[in-house]
Amino acid sequence: MQFKPLNFRTLPADLPANIRTDQGMTLISVKADGAARYGRTVGDKDSIITEQADGDLLLLAWTGQWRTDIFVLSRADIERHYSAPANIRS
Repeated sequence: MQFKPLNFRTLPADLPANIRTDQGMTLISVKADGAARYGRTVGDKDSIITEQADGDLLLLAWTGQWRTDIFVLSRADIERHYSAPANIRS
């Protein structure tokens, strides 16, 4: 399966929140085999990050006051904006 995310935003470098702990942010993982899951809690998000592999698509749904935006996340985004214990860093 080849992913072709269209019309998705990229995460701003000055993101004011931590993806891991912000409850208004939901991670969505789509594996290369088509399996998909989402996580809203810290534990679910940690599990998604731990199981993320090259070739998987990682999205972030960020709910604001007036709308929800969807972002495609890169490994660099996770390194910058996902503060987590060292044992789950990819």
